[in-house]
Amino acid sequence: MAEAILFNIAGRIISKLASPALQETNLKWAVQEELDKLRTTVSTIQAVLLDAEEKYSQSQEVKVWVESLKEAFYDADDLLDEFSTDVLLKQMMTSNKMVKEVRLFFSSSNQFAYGLKMAHKIKKVRSKLDGIAANKKFLLNKHPEKKLPMFEEREQTHSSLPQIVVGGEKDKKEIVDFLLSSSYGANVSIISIVGIGGLGKTTLAQLAYNDEMVKSNFELKMWVCISDNFEVKIIVEKILESLTSEKPKNLEMNTLKDRLHDKIEGKKYLLVLDDLWNEDPKKWFKLKDLLYPKDYKINIPCLVRFWMAQGFIKSSNSKQSLQDIGLKYFKDHSWRFFFQEVEEDALGNLCSCKMHDLMHDLATQVAGDEIILLNSDAKRVEKNTRHLSIDFEVKSWQKVAIWLPPVSKVRTFASFNWSKKNDIKEVECDEIFSKLSHVRVLHLYGLGIKRVRCSIDKLTHIRLLDLSDNKDIEILPDSIIKLLNLQALHLLNCVRLKQLPKHIKKFVNLQQLELMGCVSLTHMPRAIGQLTSLENLSAFMVAKDNVVSKHSGRLGELRDLNNLRGNLRIMNLRYVKIPASEFKAANLKEKQYLQTLRLSWKLGPPYDNNCDSGPDEVENDEEMSLEELRPHLNLKWFLVFGRGRLLFPSWVSSLNNLVVLRIDNCKKCQHFPPLDQFPSLKRLTIENLTDLEYIESGINCDNALVFPSLENLWLENCPNLKGWRRDTSTPQLLQFHCLDYLEIRSCPNLTSMPLIPSVKKFAMINASKKSLEDMLKMKISVSQSTSSRSLISPSQLKILHIEKIEDLEFLPEELMTNLTPLQRLFIRYCPRITKVSSALRHLTSLEKLVFLACEELDLSDSEDHSDMPWQYLTRLQSAYI
Repeated sequence: MAEAILFNIAGRIISKLASPALQETNLKWAVQEELDKLRTTVSTIQAVLLDAEEKYSQSQEVKVWVESLKEAFYDADDLLDEFSTDVLLKQMMTSNKMVKEVRLFFSSSNQFAYGLKMAHKIKKVRSKLDGIAANKKFLLNKHPEKKLPMFEEREQTHSSLPQIVVGGEKDKKEIVDFLLSSSYGANVSIISIVGIGGLGKTTLAQLAYNDEMVKSNFELKMWVCISDNFEVKIIVEKILESLTSEKPKNLEMNTLKDRLHDKIEGKKYLLVLDDLWNEDPKKWFKLKDLLYPKDYKINIPCLVRFWMAQGFIKSSNSKQSLQDIGLKYFKDHSWRFFFQEVEEDALGNLCSCKMHDLMHDLATQVAGDEIILLNSDAKRVEKNTRHLSIDFEVKSWQKVAIWLPPVSKVRTFASFNWSKKNDIKEVECDEIFSKLSHVRVLHLYGLGIKRVRCSIDKLTHIRLLDLSDNKDIEILPDSIIKLLNLQALHLLNCVRLKQLPKHIKKFVNLQQLELMGCVSLTHMPRAIGQLTSLENLSAFMVAKDNVVSKHSGRLGELRDLNNLRGNLRIMNLRYVKIPASEFKAANLKEKQYLQTLRLSWKLGPPYDNNCDSGPDEVENDEEMSLEELRPHLNLKWFLVFGRGRLLFPSWVSSLNNLVVLRIDNCKKCQHFPPLDQFPSLKRLTIENLTDLEYIESGINCDNALVFPSLENLWLENCPNLKGWRRDTSTPQLLQFHCLDYLEIRSCPNLTSMPLIPSVKKFAMINASKKSLEDMLKMKISVSQSTSSRSLISPSQLKILHIEKIEDLEFLPEELMTNLTPLQRLFIRYCPRITKVSSALRHLTSLEKLVFLACEELDLSDSEDHSDMPWQYLTRLQSAYI
């Protein structure tokens, strides 16, 4: 695999050498000649690397040669990155102070010296590569493309002992000793028997497999003959056949995987894969992932960004998103079983996955010292280490700095949550930065950094900088804009950060700017709208004061950022001076890749809880229309936090792709535009609408099937809400067909709702007894109908939560008789409830019963105090009273 990685590095070098930035440089007279020679050298070497891949594991000479090439290729990659950055600096010359220095650097008097220096560096790298290529004492052939092995049927082997065996006792003993020494809880142990055909590999395996001590040491033993047909599904079928003596019949891969896990989980087993000729690591990983799960979650978007930062993802089409390409890479690897248990969010985006111990161990073995998981026992980081992660609670960051070699070649430096024991000091930051001059990924999450040092500008190769959760950072140094290669800047939950770099437009390669939780930002920098490569901008803060107006960008900065995707939160809309024109200038309707849009009068939850009062509240008391903030129709998640001033826009009804809709605090709103035209809507929250009486006016609302895909509905703190539609002439025709969860909180006047036949979880909080009874009737009436709706199944309610219903004195028995499938009942803070026994005895499926703060409760409330409900609750597992 090392040689396969090398092939890709060579391709990256050739790509850089052909880039317009290097081809168009004015230093052609000296540098261009060396660049051309370097390209020829790298291309010549790359042509034989595929052959080296085939011979890498069999020849120590090839392995040493490849490893020496790797170092030289990395050096070439770093040098070209440095050169490209210098050229980019030259192209960005303007009138500011920093670029005046660049102009001086690239002036005619300095170009000669710079050209000689760069030509010398390139020649030195090329000469090193030429020397390594010339030192090759073995034959490697040019392979234009890797060919798959031809499939041929081979004679199937078996586990039975051969009749006659001559020799091999020493080899057998070594194998048996290895198998017996493998501890039960340890990671999977692998031993390979390698040799040419006819040497006796199968015989040796048979001897070890049938050894009496081996038999007694393993609970399960499996023998599978592979031959050249290395297809994972076929192999799993053969393993199951070996375990059960029955051949699986036409089962899907997932079913096979589940059956295999059921058989081997928690058991110590021996698996022999005989007659194995396939060395394709991808296919090995597919099989091994099925056998050995690892319980560790990986953030998929973060993983893709790491790949991008290391240059693993390339595109010949500059308009194609590298994030999208990276996700395709991931899906391909997932399909090949590199990853498992892939999870998606509510919008169908890939969010997390798991990998296996074996996968990790194999990767570590292949990478050697290139990848180090640094623990407290470390003495020093090796010179050839490229990727470094801190895996322990650091007591002294000075010690970490000492571990790094003076000239570190580390490309990834990651310190995650669990490494935070003591805050890192500024001097320690400086020392670590000074040793990370080649770093591409710098992950400093939550290390208590109070001030980012100016020395960060030395990290000119960096692509991803993560300073998230360093809550004391207030500003970033001006020098940070010299990081021209930066692709991703993560500042999540830097809650005291007041401003971004004023010359942020210098980040010409920036694609991700993560600002969620940066609630102290005073404004967005002017010209941020020139970052047209930006694909993620999680927050946009509208400026409050005129003091920052000359440096602040208004909503019009969003006009040309049409590659934005993911989540965009626009905060402090209360400070928009001319809403109609500024909203139109934001040009949201052209942002076709944007999935989530949050519009907040102030900061939006949960941050508004700390700033509900004060002078800010009365600065602008005018109503504000959102009509000109119309987003693209592809929007899937829309949230409005009105704080009482925002008028609900009519265009919401046209967002046919919405999956999630939340409307909060639009207090002047009395009803909405028609909302029953959302075929994909799964979650709806209507909260803090004090003037709302009906959710729909009833005009032009002919559809009886309300929200055909809605699964979760929250109605909270709408004190005047009476019903769903004002026109209730045919209320029995309305129904939520797919609703699974319904919560109604602080809506005391709500008495009319569409039918809810499918609801499994229902919560009624801070309401009246009448409201509760009406809602339960809505649930029950469907099953009692004899109309065409009789095909709908009886009540499916499994969980009922009743809380803060102060006039509730007893559970209505006539309603409980129709809730027999109920499994969990929670009754909390109902101070007047006394009688429940008669109703409870109908809940024959009840498994959990909770009463909390119900002071008047009397469970023995029958006339003779003998008819307790418990004898009927035969499935009850727990009760808290």
